[in-house]
Amino acid sequence: RPQNALELSQGGEVCIDVKGPGEVLVNQSTPFTFDHVFATEATQAEVYETTAVEVVESVLDGYNGTVLAYGQTSSGKTHTMEGPSLDAAELMGVVPRMV
Repeated sequence: RPQNALELSQGGEVCIDVKGPGEVLVNQSTPFTFDHVFATEATQAEVYETTAVEVVESVLDGYNGTVLAYGQTSSGKTHTMEGPSLDAAELMGVVPRMV
């Protein structure tokens, strides 16, 4: 998620660097590899299409499905799942796009 107003006002710095679709570098030294990593510039639509659309399609075909956001406080779970706004379609998160 992008930095919020409080982080920006207090001079917070981004501590991760997305190196590719599956790798981040933390504090310019420690690499971590994941199935997929989104840069802060990623759109809500990109996140939904990459992570949830197949689950939704499977649910509509009669299978059980779960989309889970897990992480530490202020890591972007609510931003990802709900989005920063329900008033603008492009800002809706994963859950409003599923409905």
